[in-house]
Amino acid sequence: MSATYKLTEYLKYYLRAKTVYSAHSPFVFDFINSVLDTSKSYYAFQAIDQIREKNEQDNRKISITDLGAGSHSNNMKFKQIKTIAKSAISSKWQGKVLFNLMQHYKPERVLELGTSLGVSALYLAMGNSRSQILTIEGDPNIAAIARENFKKAGVNNIDLQVGNFDTILPELLRSYTPDLCFLDGNHTESATKQYFDLLAAQETESSILVVDDIYWSKGMQSAWEYAKKQSKYNLSIDLYYFGILIQDKRLIEKRDITLIDKKWKPYSKGVFG
Repeated sequence: MSATYKLTEYLKYYLRAKTVYSAHSPFVFDFINSVLDTSKSYYAFQAIDQIREKNEQDNRKISITDLGAGSHSNNMKFKQIKTIAKSAISSKWQGKVLFNLMQHYKPERVLELGTSLGVSALYLAMGNSRSQILTIEGDPNIAAIARENFKKAGVNNIDLQVGNFDTILPELLRSYTPDLCFLDGNHTESATKQYFDLLAAQETESSILVVDDIYWSKGMQSAWEYAKKQSKYNLSIDLYYFGILIQDKRLIEKRDITLIDKKWKPYSKGVFG
């Protein structure tokens, strides 16, 4: 998708986004202060940053089998690890939000679709060491690098499986119910909607679904709008870089909100909300 499209969508997002000053719901206020506050520093961040930096300097070249929508920046069959690290892994801000989600809600069973080099899985795993992270990667060569990174970080609560999401997920969900799921793999509209349907059919009292790159394309935007209509989730949060769907019995009515950190919209207090 063109840079113009993404810029236009970001401006729309920015104009409608609310800050902590507009959070009238105690649940949303708590979410903003506990999950979106990325100012805190943890040892885990330093450890993950070191792995990220090493990957960004890694000149090794591996063959790639892309089972999803591909990359906007590079679709070559062979890629250097540093190229993947710079274009296909979660940003530091996204990683910290995932870490905060894990610390705040403490989900025990976590499913990630799209391991890449394993950076986001590390944020999830280190955010709650008592959780078990099940992450799935379609490409065996990328998965091998992720395993290297897990070993360097010294984490032991990540289970990495290699295979096609369309094959693994339906079978997996017959006996496995994740408390939190992070979708960061196949960025096609049809596949993403299929995953939403499978996850929404799970019988749970509370669950969290994080969807990466909801403005990656018009198709992903359409998939995000589709997901928000799922009756299972009663809170949808648009953070532009990803969307978060929450099912929680404490929420009485269904809500759809767009949030941004107050530091990026300081004038909103008492003016634009």
